[in-house]
Amino acid sequence: GYQQGQGGVIRCESSKGRRNRCYLGVTTGVTLERQLSRAQCVLDKSWGWDRDGIWVDDGCRAEFVVR
Repeated sequence: GYQQGQGGVIRCESSKGRRNRCYLGVTTGVTLERQLSRAQCVLDKSWGWDRDGIWVDDGCRAEFVVR
């Protein structure tokens, strides 16, 4: 889903181990705030971010802080 915001917390979830992308507006940085899944959320392995938003994979579910 598309979530707009001037920064703040965004939840992004990989369901059934599938890759998912959470679209943001312009993103200057993302940090993992709180892991919600049993599966590990590892930067550049099971989650990451780019200009388009956050992606999660391998069952990573977490809340991220967006700047």
